[in-house]
Amino acid sequence: MDDTKHVDHDYPLSEVPAGARKGLVSTSILLFGFTFFTATMFAGGKMGMGLDFKTLIYASIAGNLLLGLYAAALGFIACRSGLNSVLMGRFCFGETGSKLSDFLLGFTQIGWYAWGTATIALVLVKMLDLPQSWTIPLMILFGFGFSLTAFVGYKGLDLLSRVAVPAMLILLAISLWIATRDVGGLDGLLAITPKESMSWHLAITLVFGTFVSGATQATNRTRFARDGRTAVLSSLVGFFIGNGLMILVGAYGAMVYQEPDIIGVMVLQGLSVAAVVMLFLNIWTTQDNTIYNFAAAGCNLVRRDRRGTITLIGATTENPSFEVNSALLSRCRVHVLKSVADEQLIAALQRALDDAERGLGAHEVRAVDAARDRIVGVRCDDQDAPIVEHVVDDADMAIDVIGDGAGAHGLAADLDRIEVIEETARGVALRICPEHRRRNFAADALDEAGRADRRFPDGVAPPGDDVSARRIAQVL
Repeated sequence: MDDTKHVDHDYPLSEVPAGARKGLVSTSILLFGFTFFTATMFAGGKMGMGLDFKTLIYASIAGNLLLGLYAAALGFIACRSGLNSVLMGRFCFGETGSKLSDFLLGFTQIGWYAWGTATIALVLVKMLDLPQSWTIPLMILFGFGFSLTAFVGYKGLDLLSRVAVPAMLILLAISLWIATRDVGGLDGLLAITPKESMSWHLAITLVFGTFVSGATQATNRTRFARDGRTAVLSSLVGFFIGNGLMILVGAYGAMVYQEPDIIGVMVLQGLSVAAVVMLFLNIWTTQDNTIYNFAAAGCNLVRRDRRGTITLIGATTENPSFEVNSALLSRCRVHVLKSVADEQLIAALQRALDDAERGLGAHEVRAVDAARDRIVGVRCDDQDAPIVEHVVDDADMAIDVIGDGAGAHGLAADLDRIEVIEETARGVALRICPEHRRRNFAADALDEAGRADRRFPDGVAPPGDDVSARRIAQVL
């Protein structure tokens, strides 16, 4: 019976099969939620303080278009190969070189995860006027809590994004509408003069560099895309539109309220409850993707050629379908052990006779057909191969003893030979046969020894003849 192989449906160390691919809605909304990143809003706020509104829009479009095209190119490759960022790194940098990229990509994500976890704890303590002693426990709570959807895998990320992204878009639309009203409409927004100075090129670099690590590891999601078109479009939706929206929101808040963070803006607008909801959804949709990226890199970083699997082996003469617990049986591979065929035993016996190092090859022993068939025919409780092994081992011992004395003592040595053969046959019979067959087998063996002695009363047979081998083999 074959065991049911466990399949990781996130495929961290293999390509995504065709049956597990996703459509445009799933991949787009997941990447859109990933780019709802607080640090990106801070980058937009920095641009809002140093650029006028028109220049800010142009720089945002250029920077996010570059970022989107970069993510789309990687997404197309990931979709065609079905591989995540770290597995593609193995093809580019080799087995050893990819470990460095795994380390860099994985630990940049851990840094962002720590930053996001600390941010939500600090903001909640400040917004809700909680005791400062609650900060560390909240960090620990959110550190574990945000990883739950990543633990579920792609399905968990997808489910959260389908709920969070529409909710955040609604809250953002309300906040931007209030900000536009407070500043006096579009004319008032265009009339705002920047308080700081920033070059156009620096603004583009700031947009591209703030989340390029996220775009690099977006392949962990775009590899699930159904086709190349889906991968490219979803990457553009996430990193051109989604990241661009975060830049705009941060800049809007900085220009109107001198506050780049959307949470702070909502509090100033009197939307405290909405701000708390926005804080959770914003951080969560980024954090679960971040820890998912770290897990993908970690799988390859600590991967070994030999898996750390513990294998338990058991044997039974009962039917396992009835005697073994069904839950255990479903995770086992059952092998039926059958008797070894005569042809296989004959081949094993012949190898033992020919092998000079581990067998009887050094003694030039040859087994005639009758002796070989007799040895192979000894079967006790289906222990076929061990019985032949015992016979060969004891034959080796007998030959060693006989060979030491035969040439010097003539007939006396022949009598010693018979005694050794008798002891050898008796030892084989007593060790490998069940009680009800011991006497018959021992008697047959001793009869053969007696007949051998009567056939050769004058001692050792001439060199090169197979008579000595025949005598020993027939006795055994």
